[in-house]
Amino acid sequence: MTAAAHPPPSRGLGQAAVNRLLPIALALPAALVVLMVLYVPIAWMAWVSFQNEAGWTLEHYGQLGDPNNLGYLLRTFRIAAIVTALALLVAFPTAYGISLMPRRLADLCMLLVLMPFFTSILVRTYAWMLLLQRRGLINTWLVETGIVEQPLRLVYNEVGTVIGMLHVLVPLAILPIYGALRALDGSLVAAAATLGASPVRRFLTITLPQATPGIAAGGITVFVLSLGFYVTPAVLGGGRVVTWAMLVETVLLFNPQWGAASALGIALLVLTLLVLWAGKAVFGLRGGQRFDAR
Repeated sequence: MTAAAHPPPSRGLGQAAVNRLLPIALALPAALVVLMVLYVPIAWMAWVSFQNEAGWTLEHYGQLGDPNNLGYLLRTFRIAAIVTALALLVAFPTAYGISLMPRRLADLCMLLVLMPFFTSILVRTYAWMLLLQRRGLINTWLVETGIVEQPLRLVYNEVGTVIGMLHVLVPLAILPIYGALRALDGSLVAAAATLGASPVRRFLTITLPQATPGIAAGGITVFVLSLGFYVTPAVLGGGRVVTWAMLVETVLLFNPQWGAASALGIALLVLTLLVLWAGKAVFGLRGGQRFDAR
């Protein structure tokens, strides 16, 4: 009876090992897919970037310092910064207004925010081309109403590129900001109002600081995605707005150089990782310390 009441220790150890290995076994297929689809191509691209006909070389990375390449890189970062700033300017008031609505109405508004994701980026980009071209709906309306005398140049330049990218990326900025505002403790705002704080002071001292993680997440997401945009600059830029992603395509299309193109891709990947690290260091740590201090 003693043996039946107390199972052997080995059985308990075996069950503990199964409990430890089961999550690993369940995650292994997904990990293999990520490895084959993401990390293996990146590793291959990194290896190719150091190769030429003679073997190992740093020639491809040396070409990154060419003034033309640096100009394309600066343009890419400038467009990404402009799109990010405008996206946050549009996203925060939108998310803040939705967060103040009743739950059902807010859910409906968020559904409307997500509706553009059901349409291809290419379709939306060509739609903006029809709207922004010289005889498009926007210029036609501006001229007919007398706001401008001549049609504005809204396409085949950075203006059209920024507008198209902004339309695609604004929902990605609204989502994290809305989530942060929805998680805001309303009792803090009510307590501040009871103590005599003005609406502006309540917004600046309570709402905005607690929404900072969402703003940072939305801004970083938009900025990082803007760095690798290809379709919208290629269509709305009309070949005149060359970004880093378009430069990779040019290198492969007109004079196939896999090593040079791989170096461009690895450089963009490293810069993107640096942006993510900087965003985490600045907004993650400081934001957490500021929240704890309150």
